[in-house]
Amino acid sequence: TVRDPRDDEALYGFLRSPFVAVRDETLLELAWQGSGPRWDVLAGAATSEPGRLARGVALIEEHAALRDRVPVHELLERLLERSGYLGHLALQGEAGSQAIANVRKFLRLARRHEGISVGDFLRIVDEIRARGDREGDERLYGQQDDVMTLTTVHSAKGLEWDVVFWCDLG
Repeated sequence: TVRDPRDDEALYGFLRSPFVAVRDETLLELAWQGSGPRWDVLAGAATSEPGRLARGVALIEEHAALRDRVPVHELLERLLERSGYLGHLALQGEAGSQAIANVRKFLRLARRHEGISVGDFLRIVDEIRARGDREGDERLYGQQDDVMTLTTVHSAKGLEWDVVFWCDLG
């Protein structure tokens, strides 16, 4: 959406996401108003959630203005901070902790592509998805933490523990 606010699918996805959290009914109200890209009618749209829509528009405008002036990871970090998305995840409990760790891992991966545009970064992400490459969840605990880790042999590569139980479930 930051790359192209006139992409209705991306715009609706962003507005419906926890970044803005408008209801489906609001998106339907928006769809009924005029033709053409929704972005063009969004500012003056009469809906039941004008405050949320205004907040979403402000987030998009603010970050669209920065999209080619700051590295992708900084743009994403700023969007996460300004939207309160990490707070939303924190309220999810243990599942939220894993999601926050995964978001931070994604930001570290984005940092590796510091010199490219948002569009180029999105193309890289799309290519990775098309290939079916999988990135595992970020670890919540390190080797020095006092926890028990259940893992596969493949995930344990390069890690060491004082005690290991090798289980055969076959």
